[in-house]
Amino acid sequence: MSSRFSWLVALLVAFPTVVNAQDTLRVVAGRVRDHKARKLAGAEILDVDRRILGTSDADGWFSVRLPTAAPSISFRRIGFKPAGFVFPKGWGLTDTVTVFLDASAQSLPDLEVEGKAWKPVRYAGTTKYDDFFRRQRLGLGSYLSRAELDRRPVIQTLEFLQGIPGVRVTIGPPGLESGNNLKITRCSGWGSQVTVWVDGVRLIGGGAGGPSSSKKGLLFGASEAPRDAIEKLNRIPPSDIEMIEVYRGASQLPAELHDDGCAAIAVWTRWNAPVETRDSIR
Repeated sequence: MSSRFSWLVALLVAFPTVVNAQDTLRVVAGRVRDHKARKLAGAEILDVDRRILGTSDADGWFSVRLPTAAPSISFRRIGFKPAGFVFPKGWGLTDTVTVFLDASAQSLPDLEVEGKAWKPVRYAGTTKYDDFFRRQRLGLGSYLSRAELDRRPVIQTLEFLQGIPGVRVTIGPPGLESGNNLKITRCSGWGSQVTVWVDGVRLIGGGAGGPSSSKKGLLFGASEAPRDAIEKLNRIPPSDIEMIEVYRGASQLPAELHDDGCAAIAVWTRWNAPVETRDSIR
């Protein structure tokens, strides 16, 4: 019984000693320099478990604390090879060290830069159609490019609008323009108006139904609005057209084409297109 008691007392006495030994800290201070002995700031000091104990200051100085049982510390910094320091036997609780880090060549991955033209190369030297391509990127309306128009053999400009979703086009017999009809489903009813724009400028005048004027612009009846737009469009020869934009409702209309209409058709002419065939413009 006495031997067991003696063993327990010895264990209780020895245990605090071991704990205190593990908890004893040493202070390691010093300076980090590069391979040319220049002071090196921002170097990280790590323990054996790769935990960061501190970093070197603007002059390369550092001071960290770690248990006396720790066998070593290491240093690292971007652009330099990491280095380690093993504590020699007899190392005191407060000692200094100078560490040199060799420069390391950094191999960066290859960068791939991909550029995408915001308009076709054929228009790179022009600014006339920039608004068309800017609005096309937003994608609110329907857009007919020069290539698409060239694939459509038409007699009158109104025919270009056939096949556009939400737009109904009826073409009458040859020579009978009164048989033509244009209906945009989101823009119908009394007072609805389809505005026509050429090269960013709105066409006015020439309404087939004798439109009346007001302070806000031109008002049309349900049957007058499409007839006026049809007449304006058919005064532009198809061979003069470079591209077309169609906006089928007020929610699609861009600010620059938002006048007193609920729909808009914007026509862009070719560079050498004559302007004498256009209506009066404002």
